[in-house]
Amino acid sequence: PGHVKGAFWDSYWTSALVAAAQHCPCLCDDLIDATHEAQGIYGVALFVDNAWQLIHVDSFLPCFKRSAAGSASQWQLLFGSPHDHSETWASVVFKAHAKVSVGGFEGAVAAGV
Repeated sequence: PGHVKGAFWDSYWTSALVAAAQHCPCLCDDLIDATHEAQGIYGVALFVDNAWQLIHVDSFLPCFKRSAAGSASQWQLLFGSPHDHSETWASVVFKAHAKVSVGGFEGAVAAGV
């Protein structure tokens, strides 16, 4: 989808997530528990092993420096780069998904996600 771009956006799971969020924006509020946001911790509700679980992740998101010809280098999120840079919910949800499915971002990179 055009809403968010990044290395992991090729998967059906994340495409479905974005489509659902575009249809029902309150989905982001329902998925993410920001109770401890001030401490840099988010809880993400995911259905894992036949039950809803709150997966806790920190707010550190991997970035890389993209350089474009003739312009200054810019930092960009490695997984999910929203057009509105104040919107990071997709990266937080993906981080929780990567944590339970492949052990985190390192596993996602190794798996070629």
